[in-house]
Amino acid sequence: MELSEAYNPPAEIQENAECLEEWQELVRKIQPFERDAFRRKAVVQNPTDMERMCAIILSEQLGLNCQCSEEDIVITKPSTQDQEARKVLIEFCAYDDAKGMILPSMDSFELECFRTQGEMLGLHVLKKADSSVHVRKQPPEDSVLLAADSFRSSNDTAAVTPEMQRCRSICRLSTSLQRSSSFCDLEAAEMFRRSTSWPEAPADGTSLRRNESQRVLDQTATLSSSIQNTSFSTMEPQKENVWYINGQTDSNGNVAVFKTEDLDKPSPSDLQDDDCDGTTSSTRSGFGPNSGHPREVAAYKLDHKAWVGVPPTIAYKLTVEGQAVEGSVQGFIDHHHSADEDDSRNPGGWKDHQRYPVAAVHKIGILDVRLFNTDRHGGNLLVREQDGQVQLVPIDHGLCLPDYHYLEMPTQPVWYQWEQAQVPFDDEACRYISSLSLEDDIEILLKCGVEPDSIVTFKLAHTLLRGAVVDMAPCAYTLRDLGELLVQTTVDEPSVFEAWVQQSIKSADDLGGSGPVEWFQENHLMLLASHMRDKMCRQYYTAADYVKVAIDQGALEVAIQKDRLGLDSSGKRKLEQLLLSRPAPPAENTVKLLSLRLAGCTRHLLSEIRDEVCAPMWSWAESISQIGKQVRYPKICLPQANSTL
Repeated sequence: MELSEAYNPPAEIQENAECLEEWQELVRKIQPFERDAFRRKAVVQNPTDMERMCAIILSEQLGLNCQCSEEDIVITKPSTQDQEARKVLIEFCAYDDAKGMILPSMDSFELECFRTQGEMLGLHVLKKADSSVHVRKQPPEDSVLLAADSFRSSNDTAAVTPEMQRCRSICRLSTSLQRSSSFCDLEAAEMFRRSTSWPEAPADGTSLRRNESQRVLDQTATLSSSIQNTSFSTMEPQKENVWYINGQTDSNGNVAVFKTEDLDKPSPSDLQDDDCDGTTSSTRSGFGPNSGHPREVAAYKLDHKAWVGVPPTIAYKLTVEGQAVEGSVQGFIDHHHSADEDDSRNPGGWKDHQRYPVAAVHKIGILDVRLFNTDRHGGNLLVREQDGQVQLVPIDHGLCLPDYHYLEMPTQPVWYQWEQAQVPFDDEACRYISSLSLEDDIEILLKCGVEPDSIVTFKLAHTLLRGAVVDMAPCAYTLRDLGELLVQTTVDEPSVFEAWVQQSIKSADDLGGSGPVEWFQENHLMLLASHMRDKMCRQYYTAADYVKVAIDQGALEVAIQKDRLGLDSSGKRKLEQLLLSRPAPPAENTVKLLSLRLAGCTRHLLSEIRDEVCAPMWSWAESISQIGKQVRYPKICLPQANSTL
């Protein structure tokens, strides 16, 4: 395959046979990485000095990041912030008399970008105690103080190490460092520096933080670079404004999926990368126009450590017929089918979910509760098999985090009726929920451009999830229990959670307008305990009534006699054993349940009543229901979450 001009060595290397041989060997190592959209980094172990020099130059020409050490060379694909940092530092290097400069306060991610680019340019990037960032062309000296926002001239190069001199000379060889005519004087450099999107330092002097992991930074940079020079094809004729971005990644040549507003298919030549947060349209209550795009990006960034597996997602801007169009690009995931039972590619149909791992279903559910996702139908959950394991991949999060005044969820999440949702959360899930930082996640949402009223929804959902699963232990909620709180039973009635939020709003207003979040955070455990108590009572009385009709009133015996075949011998033995092991009569437990209703229902008391009173009666009734299947006796059904006692 013909190499691009960026792989051509500078004249100084071409003139040296040894350098040229090292260059060609390095090209063979780097080329597969540079052209593979989803490889995160390339590593060269135990490099020679010549390899390090060639790696820096080649990375410059290809627009890649390069970090060299005695042990290895690590080459990665740059993020947009890397590119911005590079522009500032190259302009600084253009002034030979400039000894150093001071940059505004920046967060840890931006600082890391400046350090990486500074290392490639032979510069020292230091963060001071006052959160300012100093850039120098010579080793730092404690006695040297730089005036704020100034450049100090100096012809003294004695302190510059030979290694730094070599790096600075190498950088000047690179064709990517050609001076742009737009950088012509200090005034232009200062204007450019002030125009960059660095956040202002907090008033209290604390340092700024970026809560995006290195995984997010690497994956978004990789996705961004992978969709350069790609082409669009229509995804599905019936889906408007959704396109595949073609490349050489999966078996169909798809790299990513682009979603945007109601516009005609854009021209590939109009693609341009951009950091601006965009949107996708929505007509559902609680979502403003063009509000889907930041939610798509936020869902990915909030999936810490890729625990759930949301595909990499970035903001993207197109220019279509002179109009700026904002949308999101999500990495394409090669999959077998969706979890939709009507998916023609789904071999299992409505039973396919039975093979999904419990832990995978729980992870999807936890994400949906955190984000109050109103659109988790089967088509938005991809199913793939890898190494004999079923994997679930969540997509399409444009309809999560509605305004907290509109918490309708008329559509049940696809996992709501699955058996896995009734299994208690394991220790890993509980630890993950405990590790979530509300403050850090809010900072991510703000940077993604999510509206304040929707961030209130996130705070409420976070409080609900942590309280129900972690703080309510040992009487913790299951995923099905959580679903019952969020899902409306009828379109005209609010869900339990929505009713709680409405109560929070009213109570907060009555107390002087402190806001629903504060009131809900103070009272959510009481609400959760009361709800669990009422549900346990409903389940107990439903089971007791079922047993009373089936056994005490003889309805099961009548069904056995009417059935042509009746119970088989195994069924008869099981029924006899059940009658001998019957739990305490309802009358004896009613006193305990009434005491539970009258007393303060602590989580430990709830756990005790559940294990000693409710669970035995419910289990006994379910066993009778299983035996009754042989004679078509009606099975027992779990009462709805918001049904009255």
